[in-house]
Amino acid sequence: MLPMPLPIVLIEMSAQDAHQECAIVLAAACSKAVQGGDCAIADAHEQPNETHAVAIVSWSGPDQLLVRVQVGIKGDAASRWLVRELSFREADDRAERCKATGLVIGTLVGITLRQKEQVPEVDSGWAPAPKPPERPRARAVQPEAPRVAVGQPVKPRRYPHAMRWFDVGLLAGSGLDRGASRLGAWGRGRQVLGDLPLLVTLSATYAVRPSSEQVAVSWLTLGAGLGAHSTWTAVRVDLRVHMELMVAHVRAQVRDEATGRDDSGDTWSGGFLGGLGAAWPHASPAALVVGVDGWTLARRTEILVGDQRFASSPSIGMTFLIGAEFALP
Repeated sequence: MLPMPLPIVLIEMSAQDAHQECAIVLAAACSKAVQGGDCAIADAHEQPNETHAVAIVSWSGPDQLLVRVQVGIKGDAASRWLVRELSFREADDRAERCKATGLVIGTLVGITLRQKEQVPEVDSGWAPAPKPPERPRARAVQPEAPRVAVGQPVKPRRYPHAMRWFDVGLLAGSGLDRGASRLGAWGRGRQVLGDLPLLVTLSATYAVRPSSEQVAVSWLTLGAGLGAHSTWTAVRVDLRVHMELMVAHVRAQVRDEATGRDDSGDTWSGGFLGGLGAAWPHASPAALVVGVDGWTLARRTEILVGDQRFASSPSIGMTFLIGAEFALP
């Protein structure tokens, strides 16, 4: 049997999508994939006489991360349609999404032609779709979804990137009411709640006041709470805010230079912590993260040396954070 000549493929898209650069990239990739045919965006004023393959392209999702492609041979009474759904990540370049969609259209055209040549009267599992329109038009098309053996439709995820992250880095912030600031390390884990932009957060910090005079002070904090995040897609920055319940442990160690003896004391206190942060680049395995936290405790901690007040750890303060963010499986 002689091979059937490859048709000209008309691609139907919404009027808005058809006039964007994406349409040019998509049609070029499709033409390359059909190997001998040609692909073009459907023109509302075009009146073709020869047989055409028709591809209906429908983008969906808040950032057009899901595309549905339907391909069939126009003018064939036994026409059968193939359907594919592709999902992309926010990190995928727009032009690459369009190129991949065009390659899929070309591939489906080849499959449709081979099925028509080899098994023209045998049900191959592809159910018939509504007959394509006689006059292709560059407009949004919402055909009745054909029943196809490709599984259940893919539901686009609002957040197709990782659902869990761990941040770790360095901090600097409020120390005692006199002298040097505290310096240390911090970590925070975050879990997205389903498709909502809400987070569960767990955090920990450890910091010290650089030794000065005869007093050394350290702080340990633990926190748990909720947060929210939003992505600034244009610059790939993820913005987040959080509020946590926290407990803080303050430990002071005093050395008596005259006797060489050490003495120490510690205390626990509860409070609240709130903060803002940003990560770049978003939707990557690793990213730079910066932020600031503010906290308030139930009471301040007084530090005494002998009977003399040396300083106090205040009940209100803030810390500045910088570090790295890692996406978890």
